[in-house]
Amino acid sequence: MACAFLPLLVSLSFTALPIEQALTESPFTRTFPWYVPWRGAVVSLIIWLFLIVVYTSKKEVLDYLLWGACASFTTFHYAQLYVVLSLGFSVKLFPLLYAIGPKGREILYLDLGQIAVLVTALVSYPTRRKILNTLRRLFTLRRPPRAYEGTQQSP
Repeated sequence: MACAFLPLLVSLSFTALPIEQALTESPFTRTFPWYVPWRGAVVSLIIWLFLIVVYTSKKEVLDYLLWGACASFTTFHYAQLYVVLSLGFSVKLFPLLYAIGPKGREILYLDLGQIAVLVTALVSYPTRRKILNTLRRLFTLRRPPRAYEGTQQSP
């Protein structure tokens, strides 16, 4: 269970490093307030994608790591949106989307925070098993009990 916090700790340690300089060809340095949670979100997303690819066994440790990476990414993703919101921009959340921009001129983006939770729930073996069992229970037609031979069934 403690390993679920490992992706968060790794991502948190990368928030202090300027990883955006390694990802850009820009000759000059810019620093924006949302870079700190963005760094954590990028590292969490990389960890989460790696774990999705590696996740083939039914080991509980990998399940905790997968959910921990998902929670870490989602936390940093929404922290980044909070920083943008605190700068005066409009942020609106929708199912699987979010809109961001100056008030009245928002642009829609795919909400990877929600997508990560959905994909993790579908890939995670224990969660997938619970969802399938719940769906089976909901959609299974219940038949009335049959009467024993030689007795009549009451209406």
